[in-house]
Amino acid sequence: MLYTETQGSPFTFTHDEFSVTSDFDNTLCGEFTYAATFEASSLADVSLPPIAYDPEAREFSVFSDDINLVGLKSITVDGYYKLHPANAF
Repeated sequence: MLYTETQGSPFTFTHDEFSVTSDFDNTLCGEFTYAATFEASSLADVSLPPIAYDPEAREFSVFSDDINLVGLKSITVDGYYKLHPANAF
């Protein structure tokens, strides 16, 4: 990942909404939201380079001129219900 800021703004991209199918009334579980990681580090409340994630907009913002970040990097997105996150079980 190498992106050099030339226009004054980072490179951004989004992902599609997740689709959830269940046999029960999931309205008791709260809103559905997303959590992202970069190289196994949480992007929660991170707004600094090289990458940031906005779960409401499902948008990643990338900016880095660090040559050590060139290559394939792992970015994951998990979806969960706010009142019942997967790590609670």
